[in-house]
Parts: sequence; C-alpha cells; structure tokens
Amino acid sequence: MAILAGCSNSPVDSTAYKPNYAKGKIIYERQCRSCHDTGKQGAPSIKNIEDWDTTTLFRPGITQQHLVMNLLKGPGAALSEHDEADVLYYLDEEIGDREEGLY
Repeated sequence: MAILAGCSNSPVDSTAYKPNYAKGKIIYERQCRSCHDTGKQGAPSIKNIEDWDTTTLFRPGITQQHLVMNLLKGPGAALSEHDEADVLYYLDEEIGDREEGLY
C-alpha cells in the first residue's frame, strides 16, 4: 500500500520536528550500541547494511517495541517521539550512506 503524503490538501506543518544527528548518536551510544555494535541477541549490526531489514527499520514505534520486548532498560529507556526520530535519523546516516538513503 502506497501512501502519498505530498498529495494532501492540508497545509504543510512548518513546525514539524527535524531530527538531530548529534542527539541521535548520543541516544544510540546510550541505549543501542551494546547490541547493535556487536550483534548481541541477533541484533542487526550497524557495521553491516545487509543485517538490517530496511522495510521495517523506520516503522513508527520501533523503539517502543524494543521496550515491550525488554530490550531497552535503565534510565532514559522510554524514548520520546523526538528521541526516536533522532536515533532513526542517526541510523539512516550511518547505514544509509553506505547504500541509498533510507530515512
């Protein structure tokens, strides 16, 4: 199913959040690195684009899924929507630059 967001008659929201690479990197290093740098528990490695299922990587709520699966723990484990956007933007830059941009 294709969604054509650009075909909407509603005005563009100029206040839409713009993901931040630096913040995403901090979140990744704090919450994601331990599994995604090493492949721990079968996690896709940030070092290998072929490990990632890019069709589901940027699905909204993917970090919440990690919480439900008890993969994110400790202080700051529950990520806001902006935190999630930041870390996914960081991943896109790190993984996507090796291929075509994913984000």
